[in-house]
Amino acid sequence: MKPTLQNHLLFLAISTFLLCAGCTTGPNYTQTPKITIPAGKALIYVYRKPDPAGGLDTWNIAMNGQYLGNLKNGTYLTYVANPGKTEISGRKGPSFTWGVINALDTDHKMLEVTAEPGKTYYVRFMWALPNGLQMPYGKLEWVRDETGAKQIRQCKMAK
Repeated sequence: MKPTLQNHLLFLAISTFLLCAGCTTGPNYTQTPKITIPAGKALIYVYRKPDPAGGLDTWNIAMNGQYLGNLKNGTYLTYVANPGKTEISGRKGPSFTWGVINALDTDHKMLEVTAEPGKTYYVRFMWALPNGLQMPYGKLEWVRDETGAKQIRQCKMAK
């Protein structure tokens, strides 16, 4: 068989695919992180499941206006809350996915938790796709304890 440009391109495409596939890792199903909740406090997990869509985007999370950390793809943050209302807000970090650096100027309230002592709460970050030609936006949603405990095992603690 005579080498042709089409054969070379096919070989290059397959090699690139195999190389990229070999560099990725699947979720690491470990035990749910065990964090001791201090007496009279609640524990809030904010997590982002591993997902190739929007993998380079980040979201800076704040609790009651204080910066907690940078939520990247496949990571989680923890917050020990006092009983009562806790406001979770976020600011979109730099975005390279859309070809531009994109940041919001102000924090945006996303979710409010009424924390009860001794309880654990799971909040999942996800990208929502609006109708039309608008850019995706980040949102936080409540997750059942069993679901959150299972999904957070796929994540690692944010640095």
